[in-house]
Amino acid sequence: MRLSHAKTALTVLLLATAAGCSNTTPEPEGTGAAEAAQEYCDAVVRGDWTRAYAGLDASSRQRLSEQQFTRLIRKHWQAIGFEPQEARVRSCEEHGAEAIAHVVLTGHAASRLRFYKDAVVLRRSATGWGVVLSPASGQVR
Repeated sequence: MRLSHAKTALTVLLLATAAGCSNTTPEPEGTGAAEAAQEYCDAVVRGDWTRAYAGLDASSRQRLSEQQFTRLIRKHWQAIGFEPQEARVRSCEEHGAEAIAHVVLTGHAASRLRFYKDAVVLRRSATGWGVVLSPASGQVR
């Protein structure tokens, strides 16, 4: 009988140790930068220029009208060689009030699937995250 009590105690000890070692604390979630980047990219891919423009930070909207913004995005597509049909945020690094979202755009050109990796810089304000356009070119920075 003494041996079965020892086995039971050892089993309980092992289970308690294993439970104590497991990570029950959920990983901290971001503050919404990745979601803001995905919403912006989805709007651009759909050609929803009003929604994409609304996803810009305030300083970018002050520098460009919605029409200028639309022209710049279309020019960017010409430079990469295809019109994206899907955008996916692969990762997003938040650093205080700024974030960098790493995005993969996919689409077709000449009947072939194309990929383009890009980065989207975001800035957090009192109203949330907004995509920052490069001051020099107007492109997504």
